[in-house]
Amino acid sequence: MFTGKTDEENRQILENYHKSDPRHARMIQWAMATPAGREMNLPLRNYMRDSQGQPTTSLDAFDERMKIDKELDQAPPTLKSFNELHNRAANYQRGIEELQMRGQSTAARETQLETTLRRIASQWQQIEKSEPLRNKWLDIEKMRNPQQAKVLQRDVEAGLRVEGIINTEPLLARFDNLHRITEEHERKKIKAARAGRHSAALRWSRYETSARSRLRLMQTRINRDNRLKEKWEEVEKLRRP
Repeated sequence: MFTGKTDEENRQILENYHKSDPRHARMIQWAMATPAGREMNLPLRNYMRDSQGQPTTSLDAFDERMKIDKELDQAPPTLKSFNELHNRAANYQRGIEELQMRGQSTAARETQLETTLRRIASQWQQIEKSEPLRNKWLDIEKMRNPQQAKVLQRDVEAGLRVEGIINTEPLLARFDNLHRITEEHERKKIKAARAGRHSAALRWSRYETSARSRLRLMQTRINRDNRLKEKWEEVEKLRRP
């Protein structure tokens, strides 16, 4: 059964065999859960992974992973790609921990992790805007990590409320956009300074100072209107971690 050249190939063989036919899933259950099946001494436990992609010897944990994989097999390509990014990030994190235990440099892996996390954040912004994709991903997360799913659901609800406020208040929408512009100027200023590009850092610093001045003026306007002030305070509260 296991003809792969590596453990990873054998894991894939096991998972594909499980998913290809309900009878195969029952055969794996029989081989692991009955005395007669265990006598065959198949190395199934060597190749099982749980819903987090970690090695496991638990048949229940493996079955849970297979249920999630079945959901992903039927999911749109966007969610399959999104899930792959999550798996990649988890692998990078495990790699960092292993390198730390060996006292080796983690810089390259940390860069890879940071890049992957940025891609996850970017893709989530697109998924969050689509109710079918968003709900499908929440269903998958509830199976994989119920506690994390609750946090994600709460964040989604808060995000929808924020979007509703911003979309109906033009001044708050402009104020919110100016915050993003200011933060982007600050990031570019810091990046240029770290790279030793001092003239560019100075230019971005001026842009940032100008944007912050405009923020103060708009904040004053908002504070004079109790209705807008209360709505912006709600936005900040909803966005607070």
